Amino acid sequence: MFLIERGRISLTLPVQLQGREVDLMVEEKVAGQMVGWSALIPPHRFTLKAVAPVEAELLVLSRDALLEHFGTYSDVAYVVTRNIAAVVGQRLQVFQAMWLRQMQRVVEQHAA
Repeated sequence: MFLIERGRISLTLPVQLQGREVDLMVEEKVAGQMVGWSALIPPHRFTLKAVAPVEAELLVLSRDALLEHFGTYSDVAYVVTRNIAAVVGQRLQVFQAMWLRQMQRVVEQHAA
């Protein structure tokens, strides 16, 4: 996982559009926020592309070190897990809205 200490990180979804890859903006994270929560959630696969559009400084937190810390401090593990669940829920809402917009376009094209 990465803690953004300075700058911002754009999280995008790479998609194929008319034969080329385009990055669709999903969200931006700023100083004090985390990216890379998939490091803690199996199957440990990144789902979005992360790019720093401006100079940024990040603190790297290794999965093993975090899991060891969580094993010692279960209250910290609980807070982190709750925050990850909130991020996943928010991300699900973003993707649901994107999917609904696309479905509306498809329906409108078929109705025309």
